[in-house]
Amino acid sequence: MQIIQTLPTIQYLALGYYRSGEEHRYMTTTVNNAPHTRARYPVRVVFLSEMSIYDWDRGARGEGDFWDVVEQEVQRCLAEE
Repeated sequence: MQIIQTLPTIQYLALGYYRSGEEHRYMTTTVNNAPHTRARYPVRVVFLSEMSIYDWDRGARGEGDFWDVVEQEVQRCLAEE
C-alpha cells in the first residue's frame, strides 16, 4: 500500500515467486489472490504464487509473460467490483 500511495504512477504491483529448473521451464504463471489478501490490498496488487524463471524469455520472444497474467487478473477484479 505504501508503495502505491508514494508512487501514484504505478499501475500494477506484482509480487511473485520464481521457480527454476528444467521441470518448471514450461509452467504457467499462477495467481494467488486469496479472498483474505484481496480484501486487504487494492485491486492492482497481484500475488503470483509461482512463475517460471524462463518467463522473461517467453516475454522477450513476444509469447507473453507474467505481466499479461497480471493485467488479466486486474481486469477480472475490476469487473467484479
